[in-house]
Amino acid sequence: MPNRPRSTANTTGTSHVPSVGRAMAPPRAFRGPSKHGQRTSQLQFSRYSPLIVHGSAMRILQLSTVAGIVPPESRRGRLTIRPKLARLGRVLRSCSPEVPMATATKTRWQMSGQGYEFCNCDFGCGCNFGGFPNSKDGSCRALVGFTVTRGRCGDTDLAGVTGAGIFVWPKAIHEGHGKAAFIVDPATTDKQVEALSQIFTGQLGGMPWELLGPTFQVVGLLKKKITIEGSGRKSTFRIDGVGEGRGDALKNPVTGEDHIVNVDLPTGFIWKKGEAGQGSFRASAAGLSVEFNKTNWIYYQYDWSNAA
Repeated sequence: MPNRPRSTANTTGTSHVPSVGRAMAPPRAFRGPSKHGQRTSQLQFSRYSPLIVHGSAMRILQLSTVAGIVPPESRRGRLTIRPKLARLGRVLRSCSPEVPMATATKTRWQMSGQGYEFCNCDFGCGCNFGGFPNSKDGSCRALVGFTVTRGRCGDTDLAGVTGAGIFVWPKAIHEGHGKAAFIVDPATTDKQVEALSQIFTGQLGGMPWELLGPTFQVVGLLKKKITIEGSGRKSTFRIDGVGEGRGDALKNPVTGEDHIVNVDLPTGFIWKKGEAGQGSFRASAAGLSVEFNKTNWIYYQYDWSNAA
């Protein structure tokens, strides 16, 4: 994680949490990445996308992208690299040729539970199929809730934590430049917040956050009561003073009956089996605002970790 000024927010107690809808400055570990971090995310995403160049040439190009020698847009096979050798050498010394930098973990973590994903894409979400949003303006705007059934980060127990994120990316997620505001239930302890902050910003490695974390800047953190009603694809995820997402099944246009659709992603790194439907959601916090009706919504079970 790049060095940055220390936050002035008090992270040792709970008195820093606002009692109303005003977001506090996120703790240092919850700060978003620099532009360097966004370059790293493009490198990492290339591991999961079709590539034009391969082998050692690809690795050199990846390392050069991390070092800032080659702009991300040059990664698709253009090898006109004029490296600053000293800078590239530092990168080569800092990571193994076989292991991306973000996987150099310090603390083991694991989380499993339920996810509630509302976004502005059309039903099913184009990102799940072609890697790019199929929203009307090509952006990715989402309200994503989660509950932790079982989880641990180092010696911190994460079981029972409930939270959410408001995410805004101007284009596809892997192109970066996103912003995020996180919300956790008031029962969440400071140690749990610190653990989640390191996980969600990709500092500890592990999928999916080693890829997602470097693509956004965290602009706020709130503690708000969160309630969940219903189950599966017919769930409602509500955050006091922030907003809510209401999920429903897709409908048969002739009969009006539920049209049940599931999405199966055997190699998915956020989730592998999702209950797809239509959702309406609105949320506003820390200067971010999203509101969409009858767009993509997916309920899923997740199992994330930084285990090798």
